[in-house]
Amino acid sequence: MFEDIEITDDDLSYVGVMMGGYSFLDEERSFVIKHLRTSDVQACPGSGKTTALAAKLIILASKLPENHAGI
Repeated sequence: MFEDIEITDDDLSYVGVMMGGYSFLDEERSFVIKHLRTSDVQACPGSGKTTALAAKLIILASKLPENHAGI
């Protein structure tokens, strides 16, 4: 389903601004958001796991074709 989708640094910058000035360009967040396979993320409370997931979902939703397919 996600074979044709590529998440770029421009996507990360755009969604960061859209979400109020977050930066997703550091190595860890960038990898988690760009990685399109199932993975586990483990980090301390307040580290931004949910925010990174929200950013990834926003980017994916904007890139999916409009054929009523979901995430």
